[in-house]
Amino acid sequence: MNRKKWGSILLIGTLASAVSAAESVAATGGTSTNDSGKVAAPPAGLRVMFDGNSWLPVTVQSFVGELIKTAGIQGHQAVKGSKPNEPNPIAAGDVDVYTHGVHWWTQPIAGAPKLLASGLQSNPNFRVYYQAAWLVGDGRHFFPEGRRDPIKVIADYDLSDPADVQNAISKTRKSVEDAVDKINQQYGKSVVFIVPVGDAVTKLRAMIVAGTYPGLTKQSELWNDAMPHPGMHVMALQAYCHFAVLYHMPPTGLPLKGFTDEQLAILQKIAWETVSEYPYAGIKKVAKPQGAAKVEPVATTNAEPASAVPAELKGWQTTAGLPDKAVITDYNDYINELPQDERVKVADVRYFNDGAGRNAVAIAVNGKDVPWTHVLIYDKQNKRLSVSKQAQGK
Repeated sequence: MNRKKWGSILLIGTLASAVSAAESVAATGGTSTNDSGKVAAPPAGLRVMFDGNSWLPVTVQSFVGELIKTAGIQGHQAVKGSKPNEPNPIAAGDVDVYTHGVHWWTQPIAGAPKLLASGLQSNPNFRVYYQAAWLVGDGRHFFPEGRRDPIKVIADYDLSDPADVQNAISKTRKSVEDAVDKINQQYGKSVVFIVPVGDAVTKLRAMIVAGTYPGLTKQSELWNDAMPHPGMHVMALQAYCHFAVLYHMPPTGLPLKGFTDEQLAILQKIAWETVSEYPYAGIKKVAKPQGAAKVEPVATTNAEPASAVPAELKGWQTTAGLPDKAVITDYNDYINELPQDERVKVADVRYFNDGAGRNAVAIAVNGKDVPWTHVLIYDKQNKRLSVSKQAQGK
């Protein structure tokens, strides 16, 4: 049997058996059932702050809001982050869940202790979620020899074996899991969680390769560009995963516009099976971490925002929307032309505009000693004007 086909079948096998909790909600609009078979009341709403960039786009956040409303959950609040020197809602106890998603998702876990120190002093139920997403360029440096050619164009994703992709994600995620273990052991309870979106997306890719996901025939159809930014099917799957981990209930029966019923049923099933069986997502019961931490008080203002504007872009505005495709293509080409040891350490990409038609892209690269920011500035015709590099904190 063909190796690529066999690897895909192995992944698809994880979808063969339905999770009983997911199948018990068929006609209840997504509400779960208790052990007696009676429909349980929807859980109470949470105060949630989404953070990150185009790896966790506003479309996903909007989708999550739709699912919460359809599920009949009352009291959910989407909390916005504060500007520098304004009261921090996390420190004020106004946030129950902080969830974060960026490109190079192994790095943000380093900020968890500060977030916890800030949030737990005012809200003992505060918790933090990190999205373990797909990898930039499929993380091909983890692939076996002979299959490591870098992603240059979006069609290159069709050449990836989902089994190789899953192996790369699992290896990358291990360091984050180790960090989560240490933090949770320190606090004596689970306060940091991981949303295994990358695993769910890889299962979807395996189904596409096998021809069992209706409407898509190529893995590349899941992406918007070569980096890759998520297309609508990935964003829907992200939303179902985040909804499930936030409210500990399967998203079965909760619709989203723009998809067929058959597609939605598959996305819902993949999401629930993935998060409900992954211990770090917080749904599957695991042993209680040992230990206890002293929560030190911290300042209640954001004196040092995590996403400071580079000096070269002073006066520019950040934007959550994607820039012109010409800019996306160019900065992806720029990343692909970086030396190998820099390319695999690309941690974040942020977009800016000057309000007069010019765009800029700030690329964070984790260096050996300090992070660096590469700033690419474009003219009104979306042609690159300049490139500058600056060590962060200098």
